[in-house]
Amino acid sequence: MFLKYVTGITDVGVSIFGALHGGMFLIYLAIALITAITLRWPWRVTALSIIAAVPPLTTIPLEIWLRRRGHLSC
Repeated sequence: MFLKYVTGITDVGVSIFGALHGGMFLIYLAIALITAITLRWPWRVTALSIIAAVPPLTTIPLEIWLRRRGHLSC
């Protein structure tokens, strides 16, 4: 975003980092679903973990909440 809109130098950086960001987002979603299935989370906890992937840094308070509620223990 910085290279594209602030410096206006190139769109190549946006293409590369955008693809990496999208790939990491999909990996997070896959891990969240695998974890939900493995730990038998209720659908609300699963939905919350998926929704938390959208706003920046929301996964940090989510993980704290999951630990406190015991959703991360086997």
